[in-house]
Amino acid sequence: MKESLLLYQSSLDKFTLREYIRAERSKLQSSTIGLQSERISSFLVDDPLFKSAKFRNIVLYSSIKGEVDTSLIDAEARKLNKNIFYPKLINRKMVFAKANSIDDFLPGCFGIKEPISNEYIDIANVDLFIIPAVAIDVLGFRLGFGKGFYDKELQNISRDKIYSLAFDFQLIKREFGEEHDIRVKKIFTEKEIVTIN
Repeated sequence: MKESLLLYQSSLDKFTLREYIRAERSKLQSSTIGLQSERISSFLVDDPLFKSAKFRNIVLYSSIKGEVDTSLIDAEARKLNKNIFYPKLINRKMVFAKANSIDDFLPGCFGIKEPISNEYIDIANVDLFIIPAVAIDVLGFRLGFGKGFYDKELQNISRDKIYSLAFDFQLIKREFGEEHDIRVKKIFTEKEIVTIN
């Protein structure tokens, strides 16, 4: 994997990079995902913004296809009495609906679990976004599944409020961001916390 990853670290083709990272992620054993997700989650829940009483409204995501599992973060946020919202697609537009419990979900678009609730939040009132990524470059630009939902909805949100969770091999040591791509402020992996200035 390391040798092939070096090739993709220098590739300029975002489509190829996306497919490669997704393929590598699909090879991860569920036990590996669980252990690494637990470590990543422990870093995130110790973050000052996450723990701050002033940061009441948090957006998480429902994990799919080998993504970092967010269930431990959800549980910790509930202990801190935070309001937790998850993405929901309505007429191909991403909105954020409140999840009143970890069981408050049904399969939605693309088979991703979405809150049953119709209680939505204006994104301007979200204190912290914790979003998934297929890959992230050295400037914090995020590569997603290619649909652009997060890019469209968060384009006017301060990146200081946008965090991402990823496995270490998803960090790409070059630039691939484009004007329409959103940037994240912090990336939490199983090895480190990366803050983008």
